[in-house]
Amino acid sequence: MSNPSPKNVSLFFHACAQIGNKETLTLVNAEEIFPKVATNTLSYGNLMTTYNENNQPNKTLDLYEQMKRKQIKLDSTISFLLINACAALGIYSICQSIFEQIPKSFLNNIYIKNALIDMWGKLDCIDKAKNMFDLLAQPDTVGYTSMINSYGLNGMGLEAIELFYPMPSQLILEETYDWWKKLKRYFQR
Repeated sequence: MSNPSPKNVSLFFHACAQIGNKETLTLVNAEEIFPKVATNTLSYGNLMTTYNENNQPNKTLDLYEQMKRKQIKLDSTISFLLINACAALGIYSICQSIFEQIPKSFLNNIYIKNALIDMWGKLDCIDKAKNMFDLLAQPDTVGYTSMINSYGLNGMGLEAIELFYPMPSQLILEETYDWWKKLKRYFQR
């Protein structure tokens, strides 16, 4: 591809992310194509998605540093991808730094809130996860599941069960229910 259009490259990166295996980057050489396209939040977001899907959170954070050097503004999609990379990385100082760089207006986005619940829970920052959960006006399946999982990861099974019981039945997916049954069996021993 000598001069790919931004739309084709976007579709290409999206397809790479959907394949979701390490060979994807090697196979299609996404990193070689990336410098040839217009650098905007769409192109960065697509490559970040590919990195996150291939368990390469450090590369996502490196791309964000490139964005900052090029003065490309952070948007809610990039924020979401950065939070997911931070959750995978699990280093508190990096997570806190990224969190502080996210515009406060993005914290009204349910996807951002749910990702932050997940990130803080994985970092053993259960109070921060709970605070974010409490900010959800109407928690969805992801919000409930992230908070329940956060409790479980932090040895707070009773709190997880207490949150599960009032969860609206239409939000309970099979995966959530299976996890709850395992937790309940554990406490019945």
